[in-house]
Parts: sequence; structure tokens; C-alpha cells
Amino acid sequence: MESLQNNLASYIAENSRLFNKHAERIVYALFGSSWAAMFTTETNLEKKQFYIVIFLCILYLSIEMVYRFIMQHIARVLHKYVRLGKLEPKKAASAWNYISDKTSYILLIKLLLIGLMVVIFGIHYCNLYV
Repeated sequence: MESLQNNLASYIAENSRLFNKHAERIVYALFGSSWAAMFTTETNLEKKQFYIVIFLCILYLSIEMVYRFIMQHIARVLHKYVRLGKLEPKKAASAWNYISDKTSYILLIKLLLIGLMVVIFGIHYCNLYV
């Protein structure tokens, strides 16, 4: 049973790492493309679309930074309590799993933000060819 839990934990960690890596690349690409396209557009409506995409990119990256900071802080606190003997390792692992499960909705929020950025960015290019 324990090996199964370890395998699942490593699988979750690896896929989470890959999701974050690819999502950040997409966000950076959208940010750079919007920034560059903003200087080549002439109408204010198109510029507003790119401002929205840039704002959403900054919002995404801010959420990511706050999420990582909070999770790192929680992990350090749990580790400190285990090291000092105030918390059993099994209870610390249980607390960490509970917190990780509850924060998994942040992945959905980040995915929705990326989708929204792509749609807004795509609207501009759809309007160019219509």
C-alpha cells in the first residue's frame, strides 16, 4: 500500500511540475506576443485587447508566485513541527495531502486564465482575416 502511495505521489508531483512548466511557457509567449503586437496595432480597441491579455498574464504569474510562497511556507512549518517533535510525520503527511487537495482548484483557475488569454488573443487575429 505504501509503495502505491509513493508511486501516486511521484506521479502527481511530476505531472504538476510539467503542467506548471508548460503553462508558464504559454503565458510568457502570450505576454511577449501581446506586448509586441500592441505596438503594431493602430486602433484603441485592439490595444485594449492586448492590455487585457497582458493584465491576465501578470495576474496569472502573481497567483503562481503567491501559491508557491504559501505552499513553501506551509511545508516549512510542517517540517519544523516534525523536527521539533510537536507533530508526528504521519499527521504532517496527512495535513500536507489535505492542503494539497484543497489547493488543486488553483490549477483550474490558472487553466481558465490561460484559456481566456488565448481566446482574447485569438479574437484579434480572427478579426484581421475577416
